[in-house]
Amino acid sequence: TAQDSGDPAALGAAEGLLTGALRQVFAAEAPRDERGDVVRLLSHVTWSRSGWDYAQQAEDGTLVVGGEELEDVELLRHWREDTVERDQRWLEQWIRSTLAVDPVVVARWAGVLGQTPDGFPFVGPVPGRPRVIACGGWGGAGNVLGFVAGELVARLVGDGEDLVPSE
Repeated sequence: TAQDSGDPAALGAAEGLLTGALRQVFAAEAPRDERGDVVRLLSHVTWSRSGWDYAQQAEDGTLVVGGEELEDVELLRHWREDTVERDQRWLEQWIRSTLAVDPVVVARWAGVLGQTPDGFPFVGPVPGRPRVIACGGWGGAGNVLGFVAGELVARLVGDGEDLVPSE
């Protein structure tokens, strides 16, 4: 059922606001030099192809890499957290070509991001439920946009000041 799958359609009025967007991730051992010391390849989070591929290096040197090959974006639009072998292998190749390191993968997983059909986050009253305010659909960019939307929603709910952009 929709409720069991994590699909926001289970919310009734929210149906159509969000769609699932499957993403692949793996963690790889920290790269090491000839002395066995951890090699820092990334000083910050990095991404390519407008954020479809991304990587970061944890404090201990572990590489965390995510994304997928865009063979058909519609194949990724669902709420199941399926690990896709083809996309996992594609990510390994991406990190080889990007960082010139052969990753020793220690964990693989997949996750689903909530996105809106048009790619822009949803902030405001749920259609047909004007007293229910929702915000979401960041598609992975919620750490930045979430703070801004939170303030807009707080103003909307707190004093009725609607500063949510309509376009």
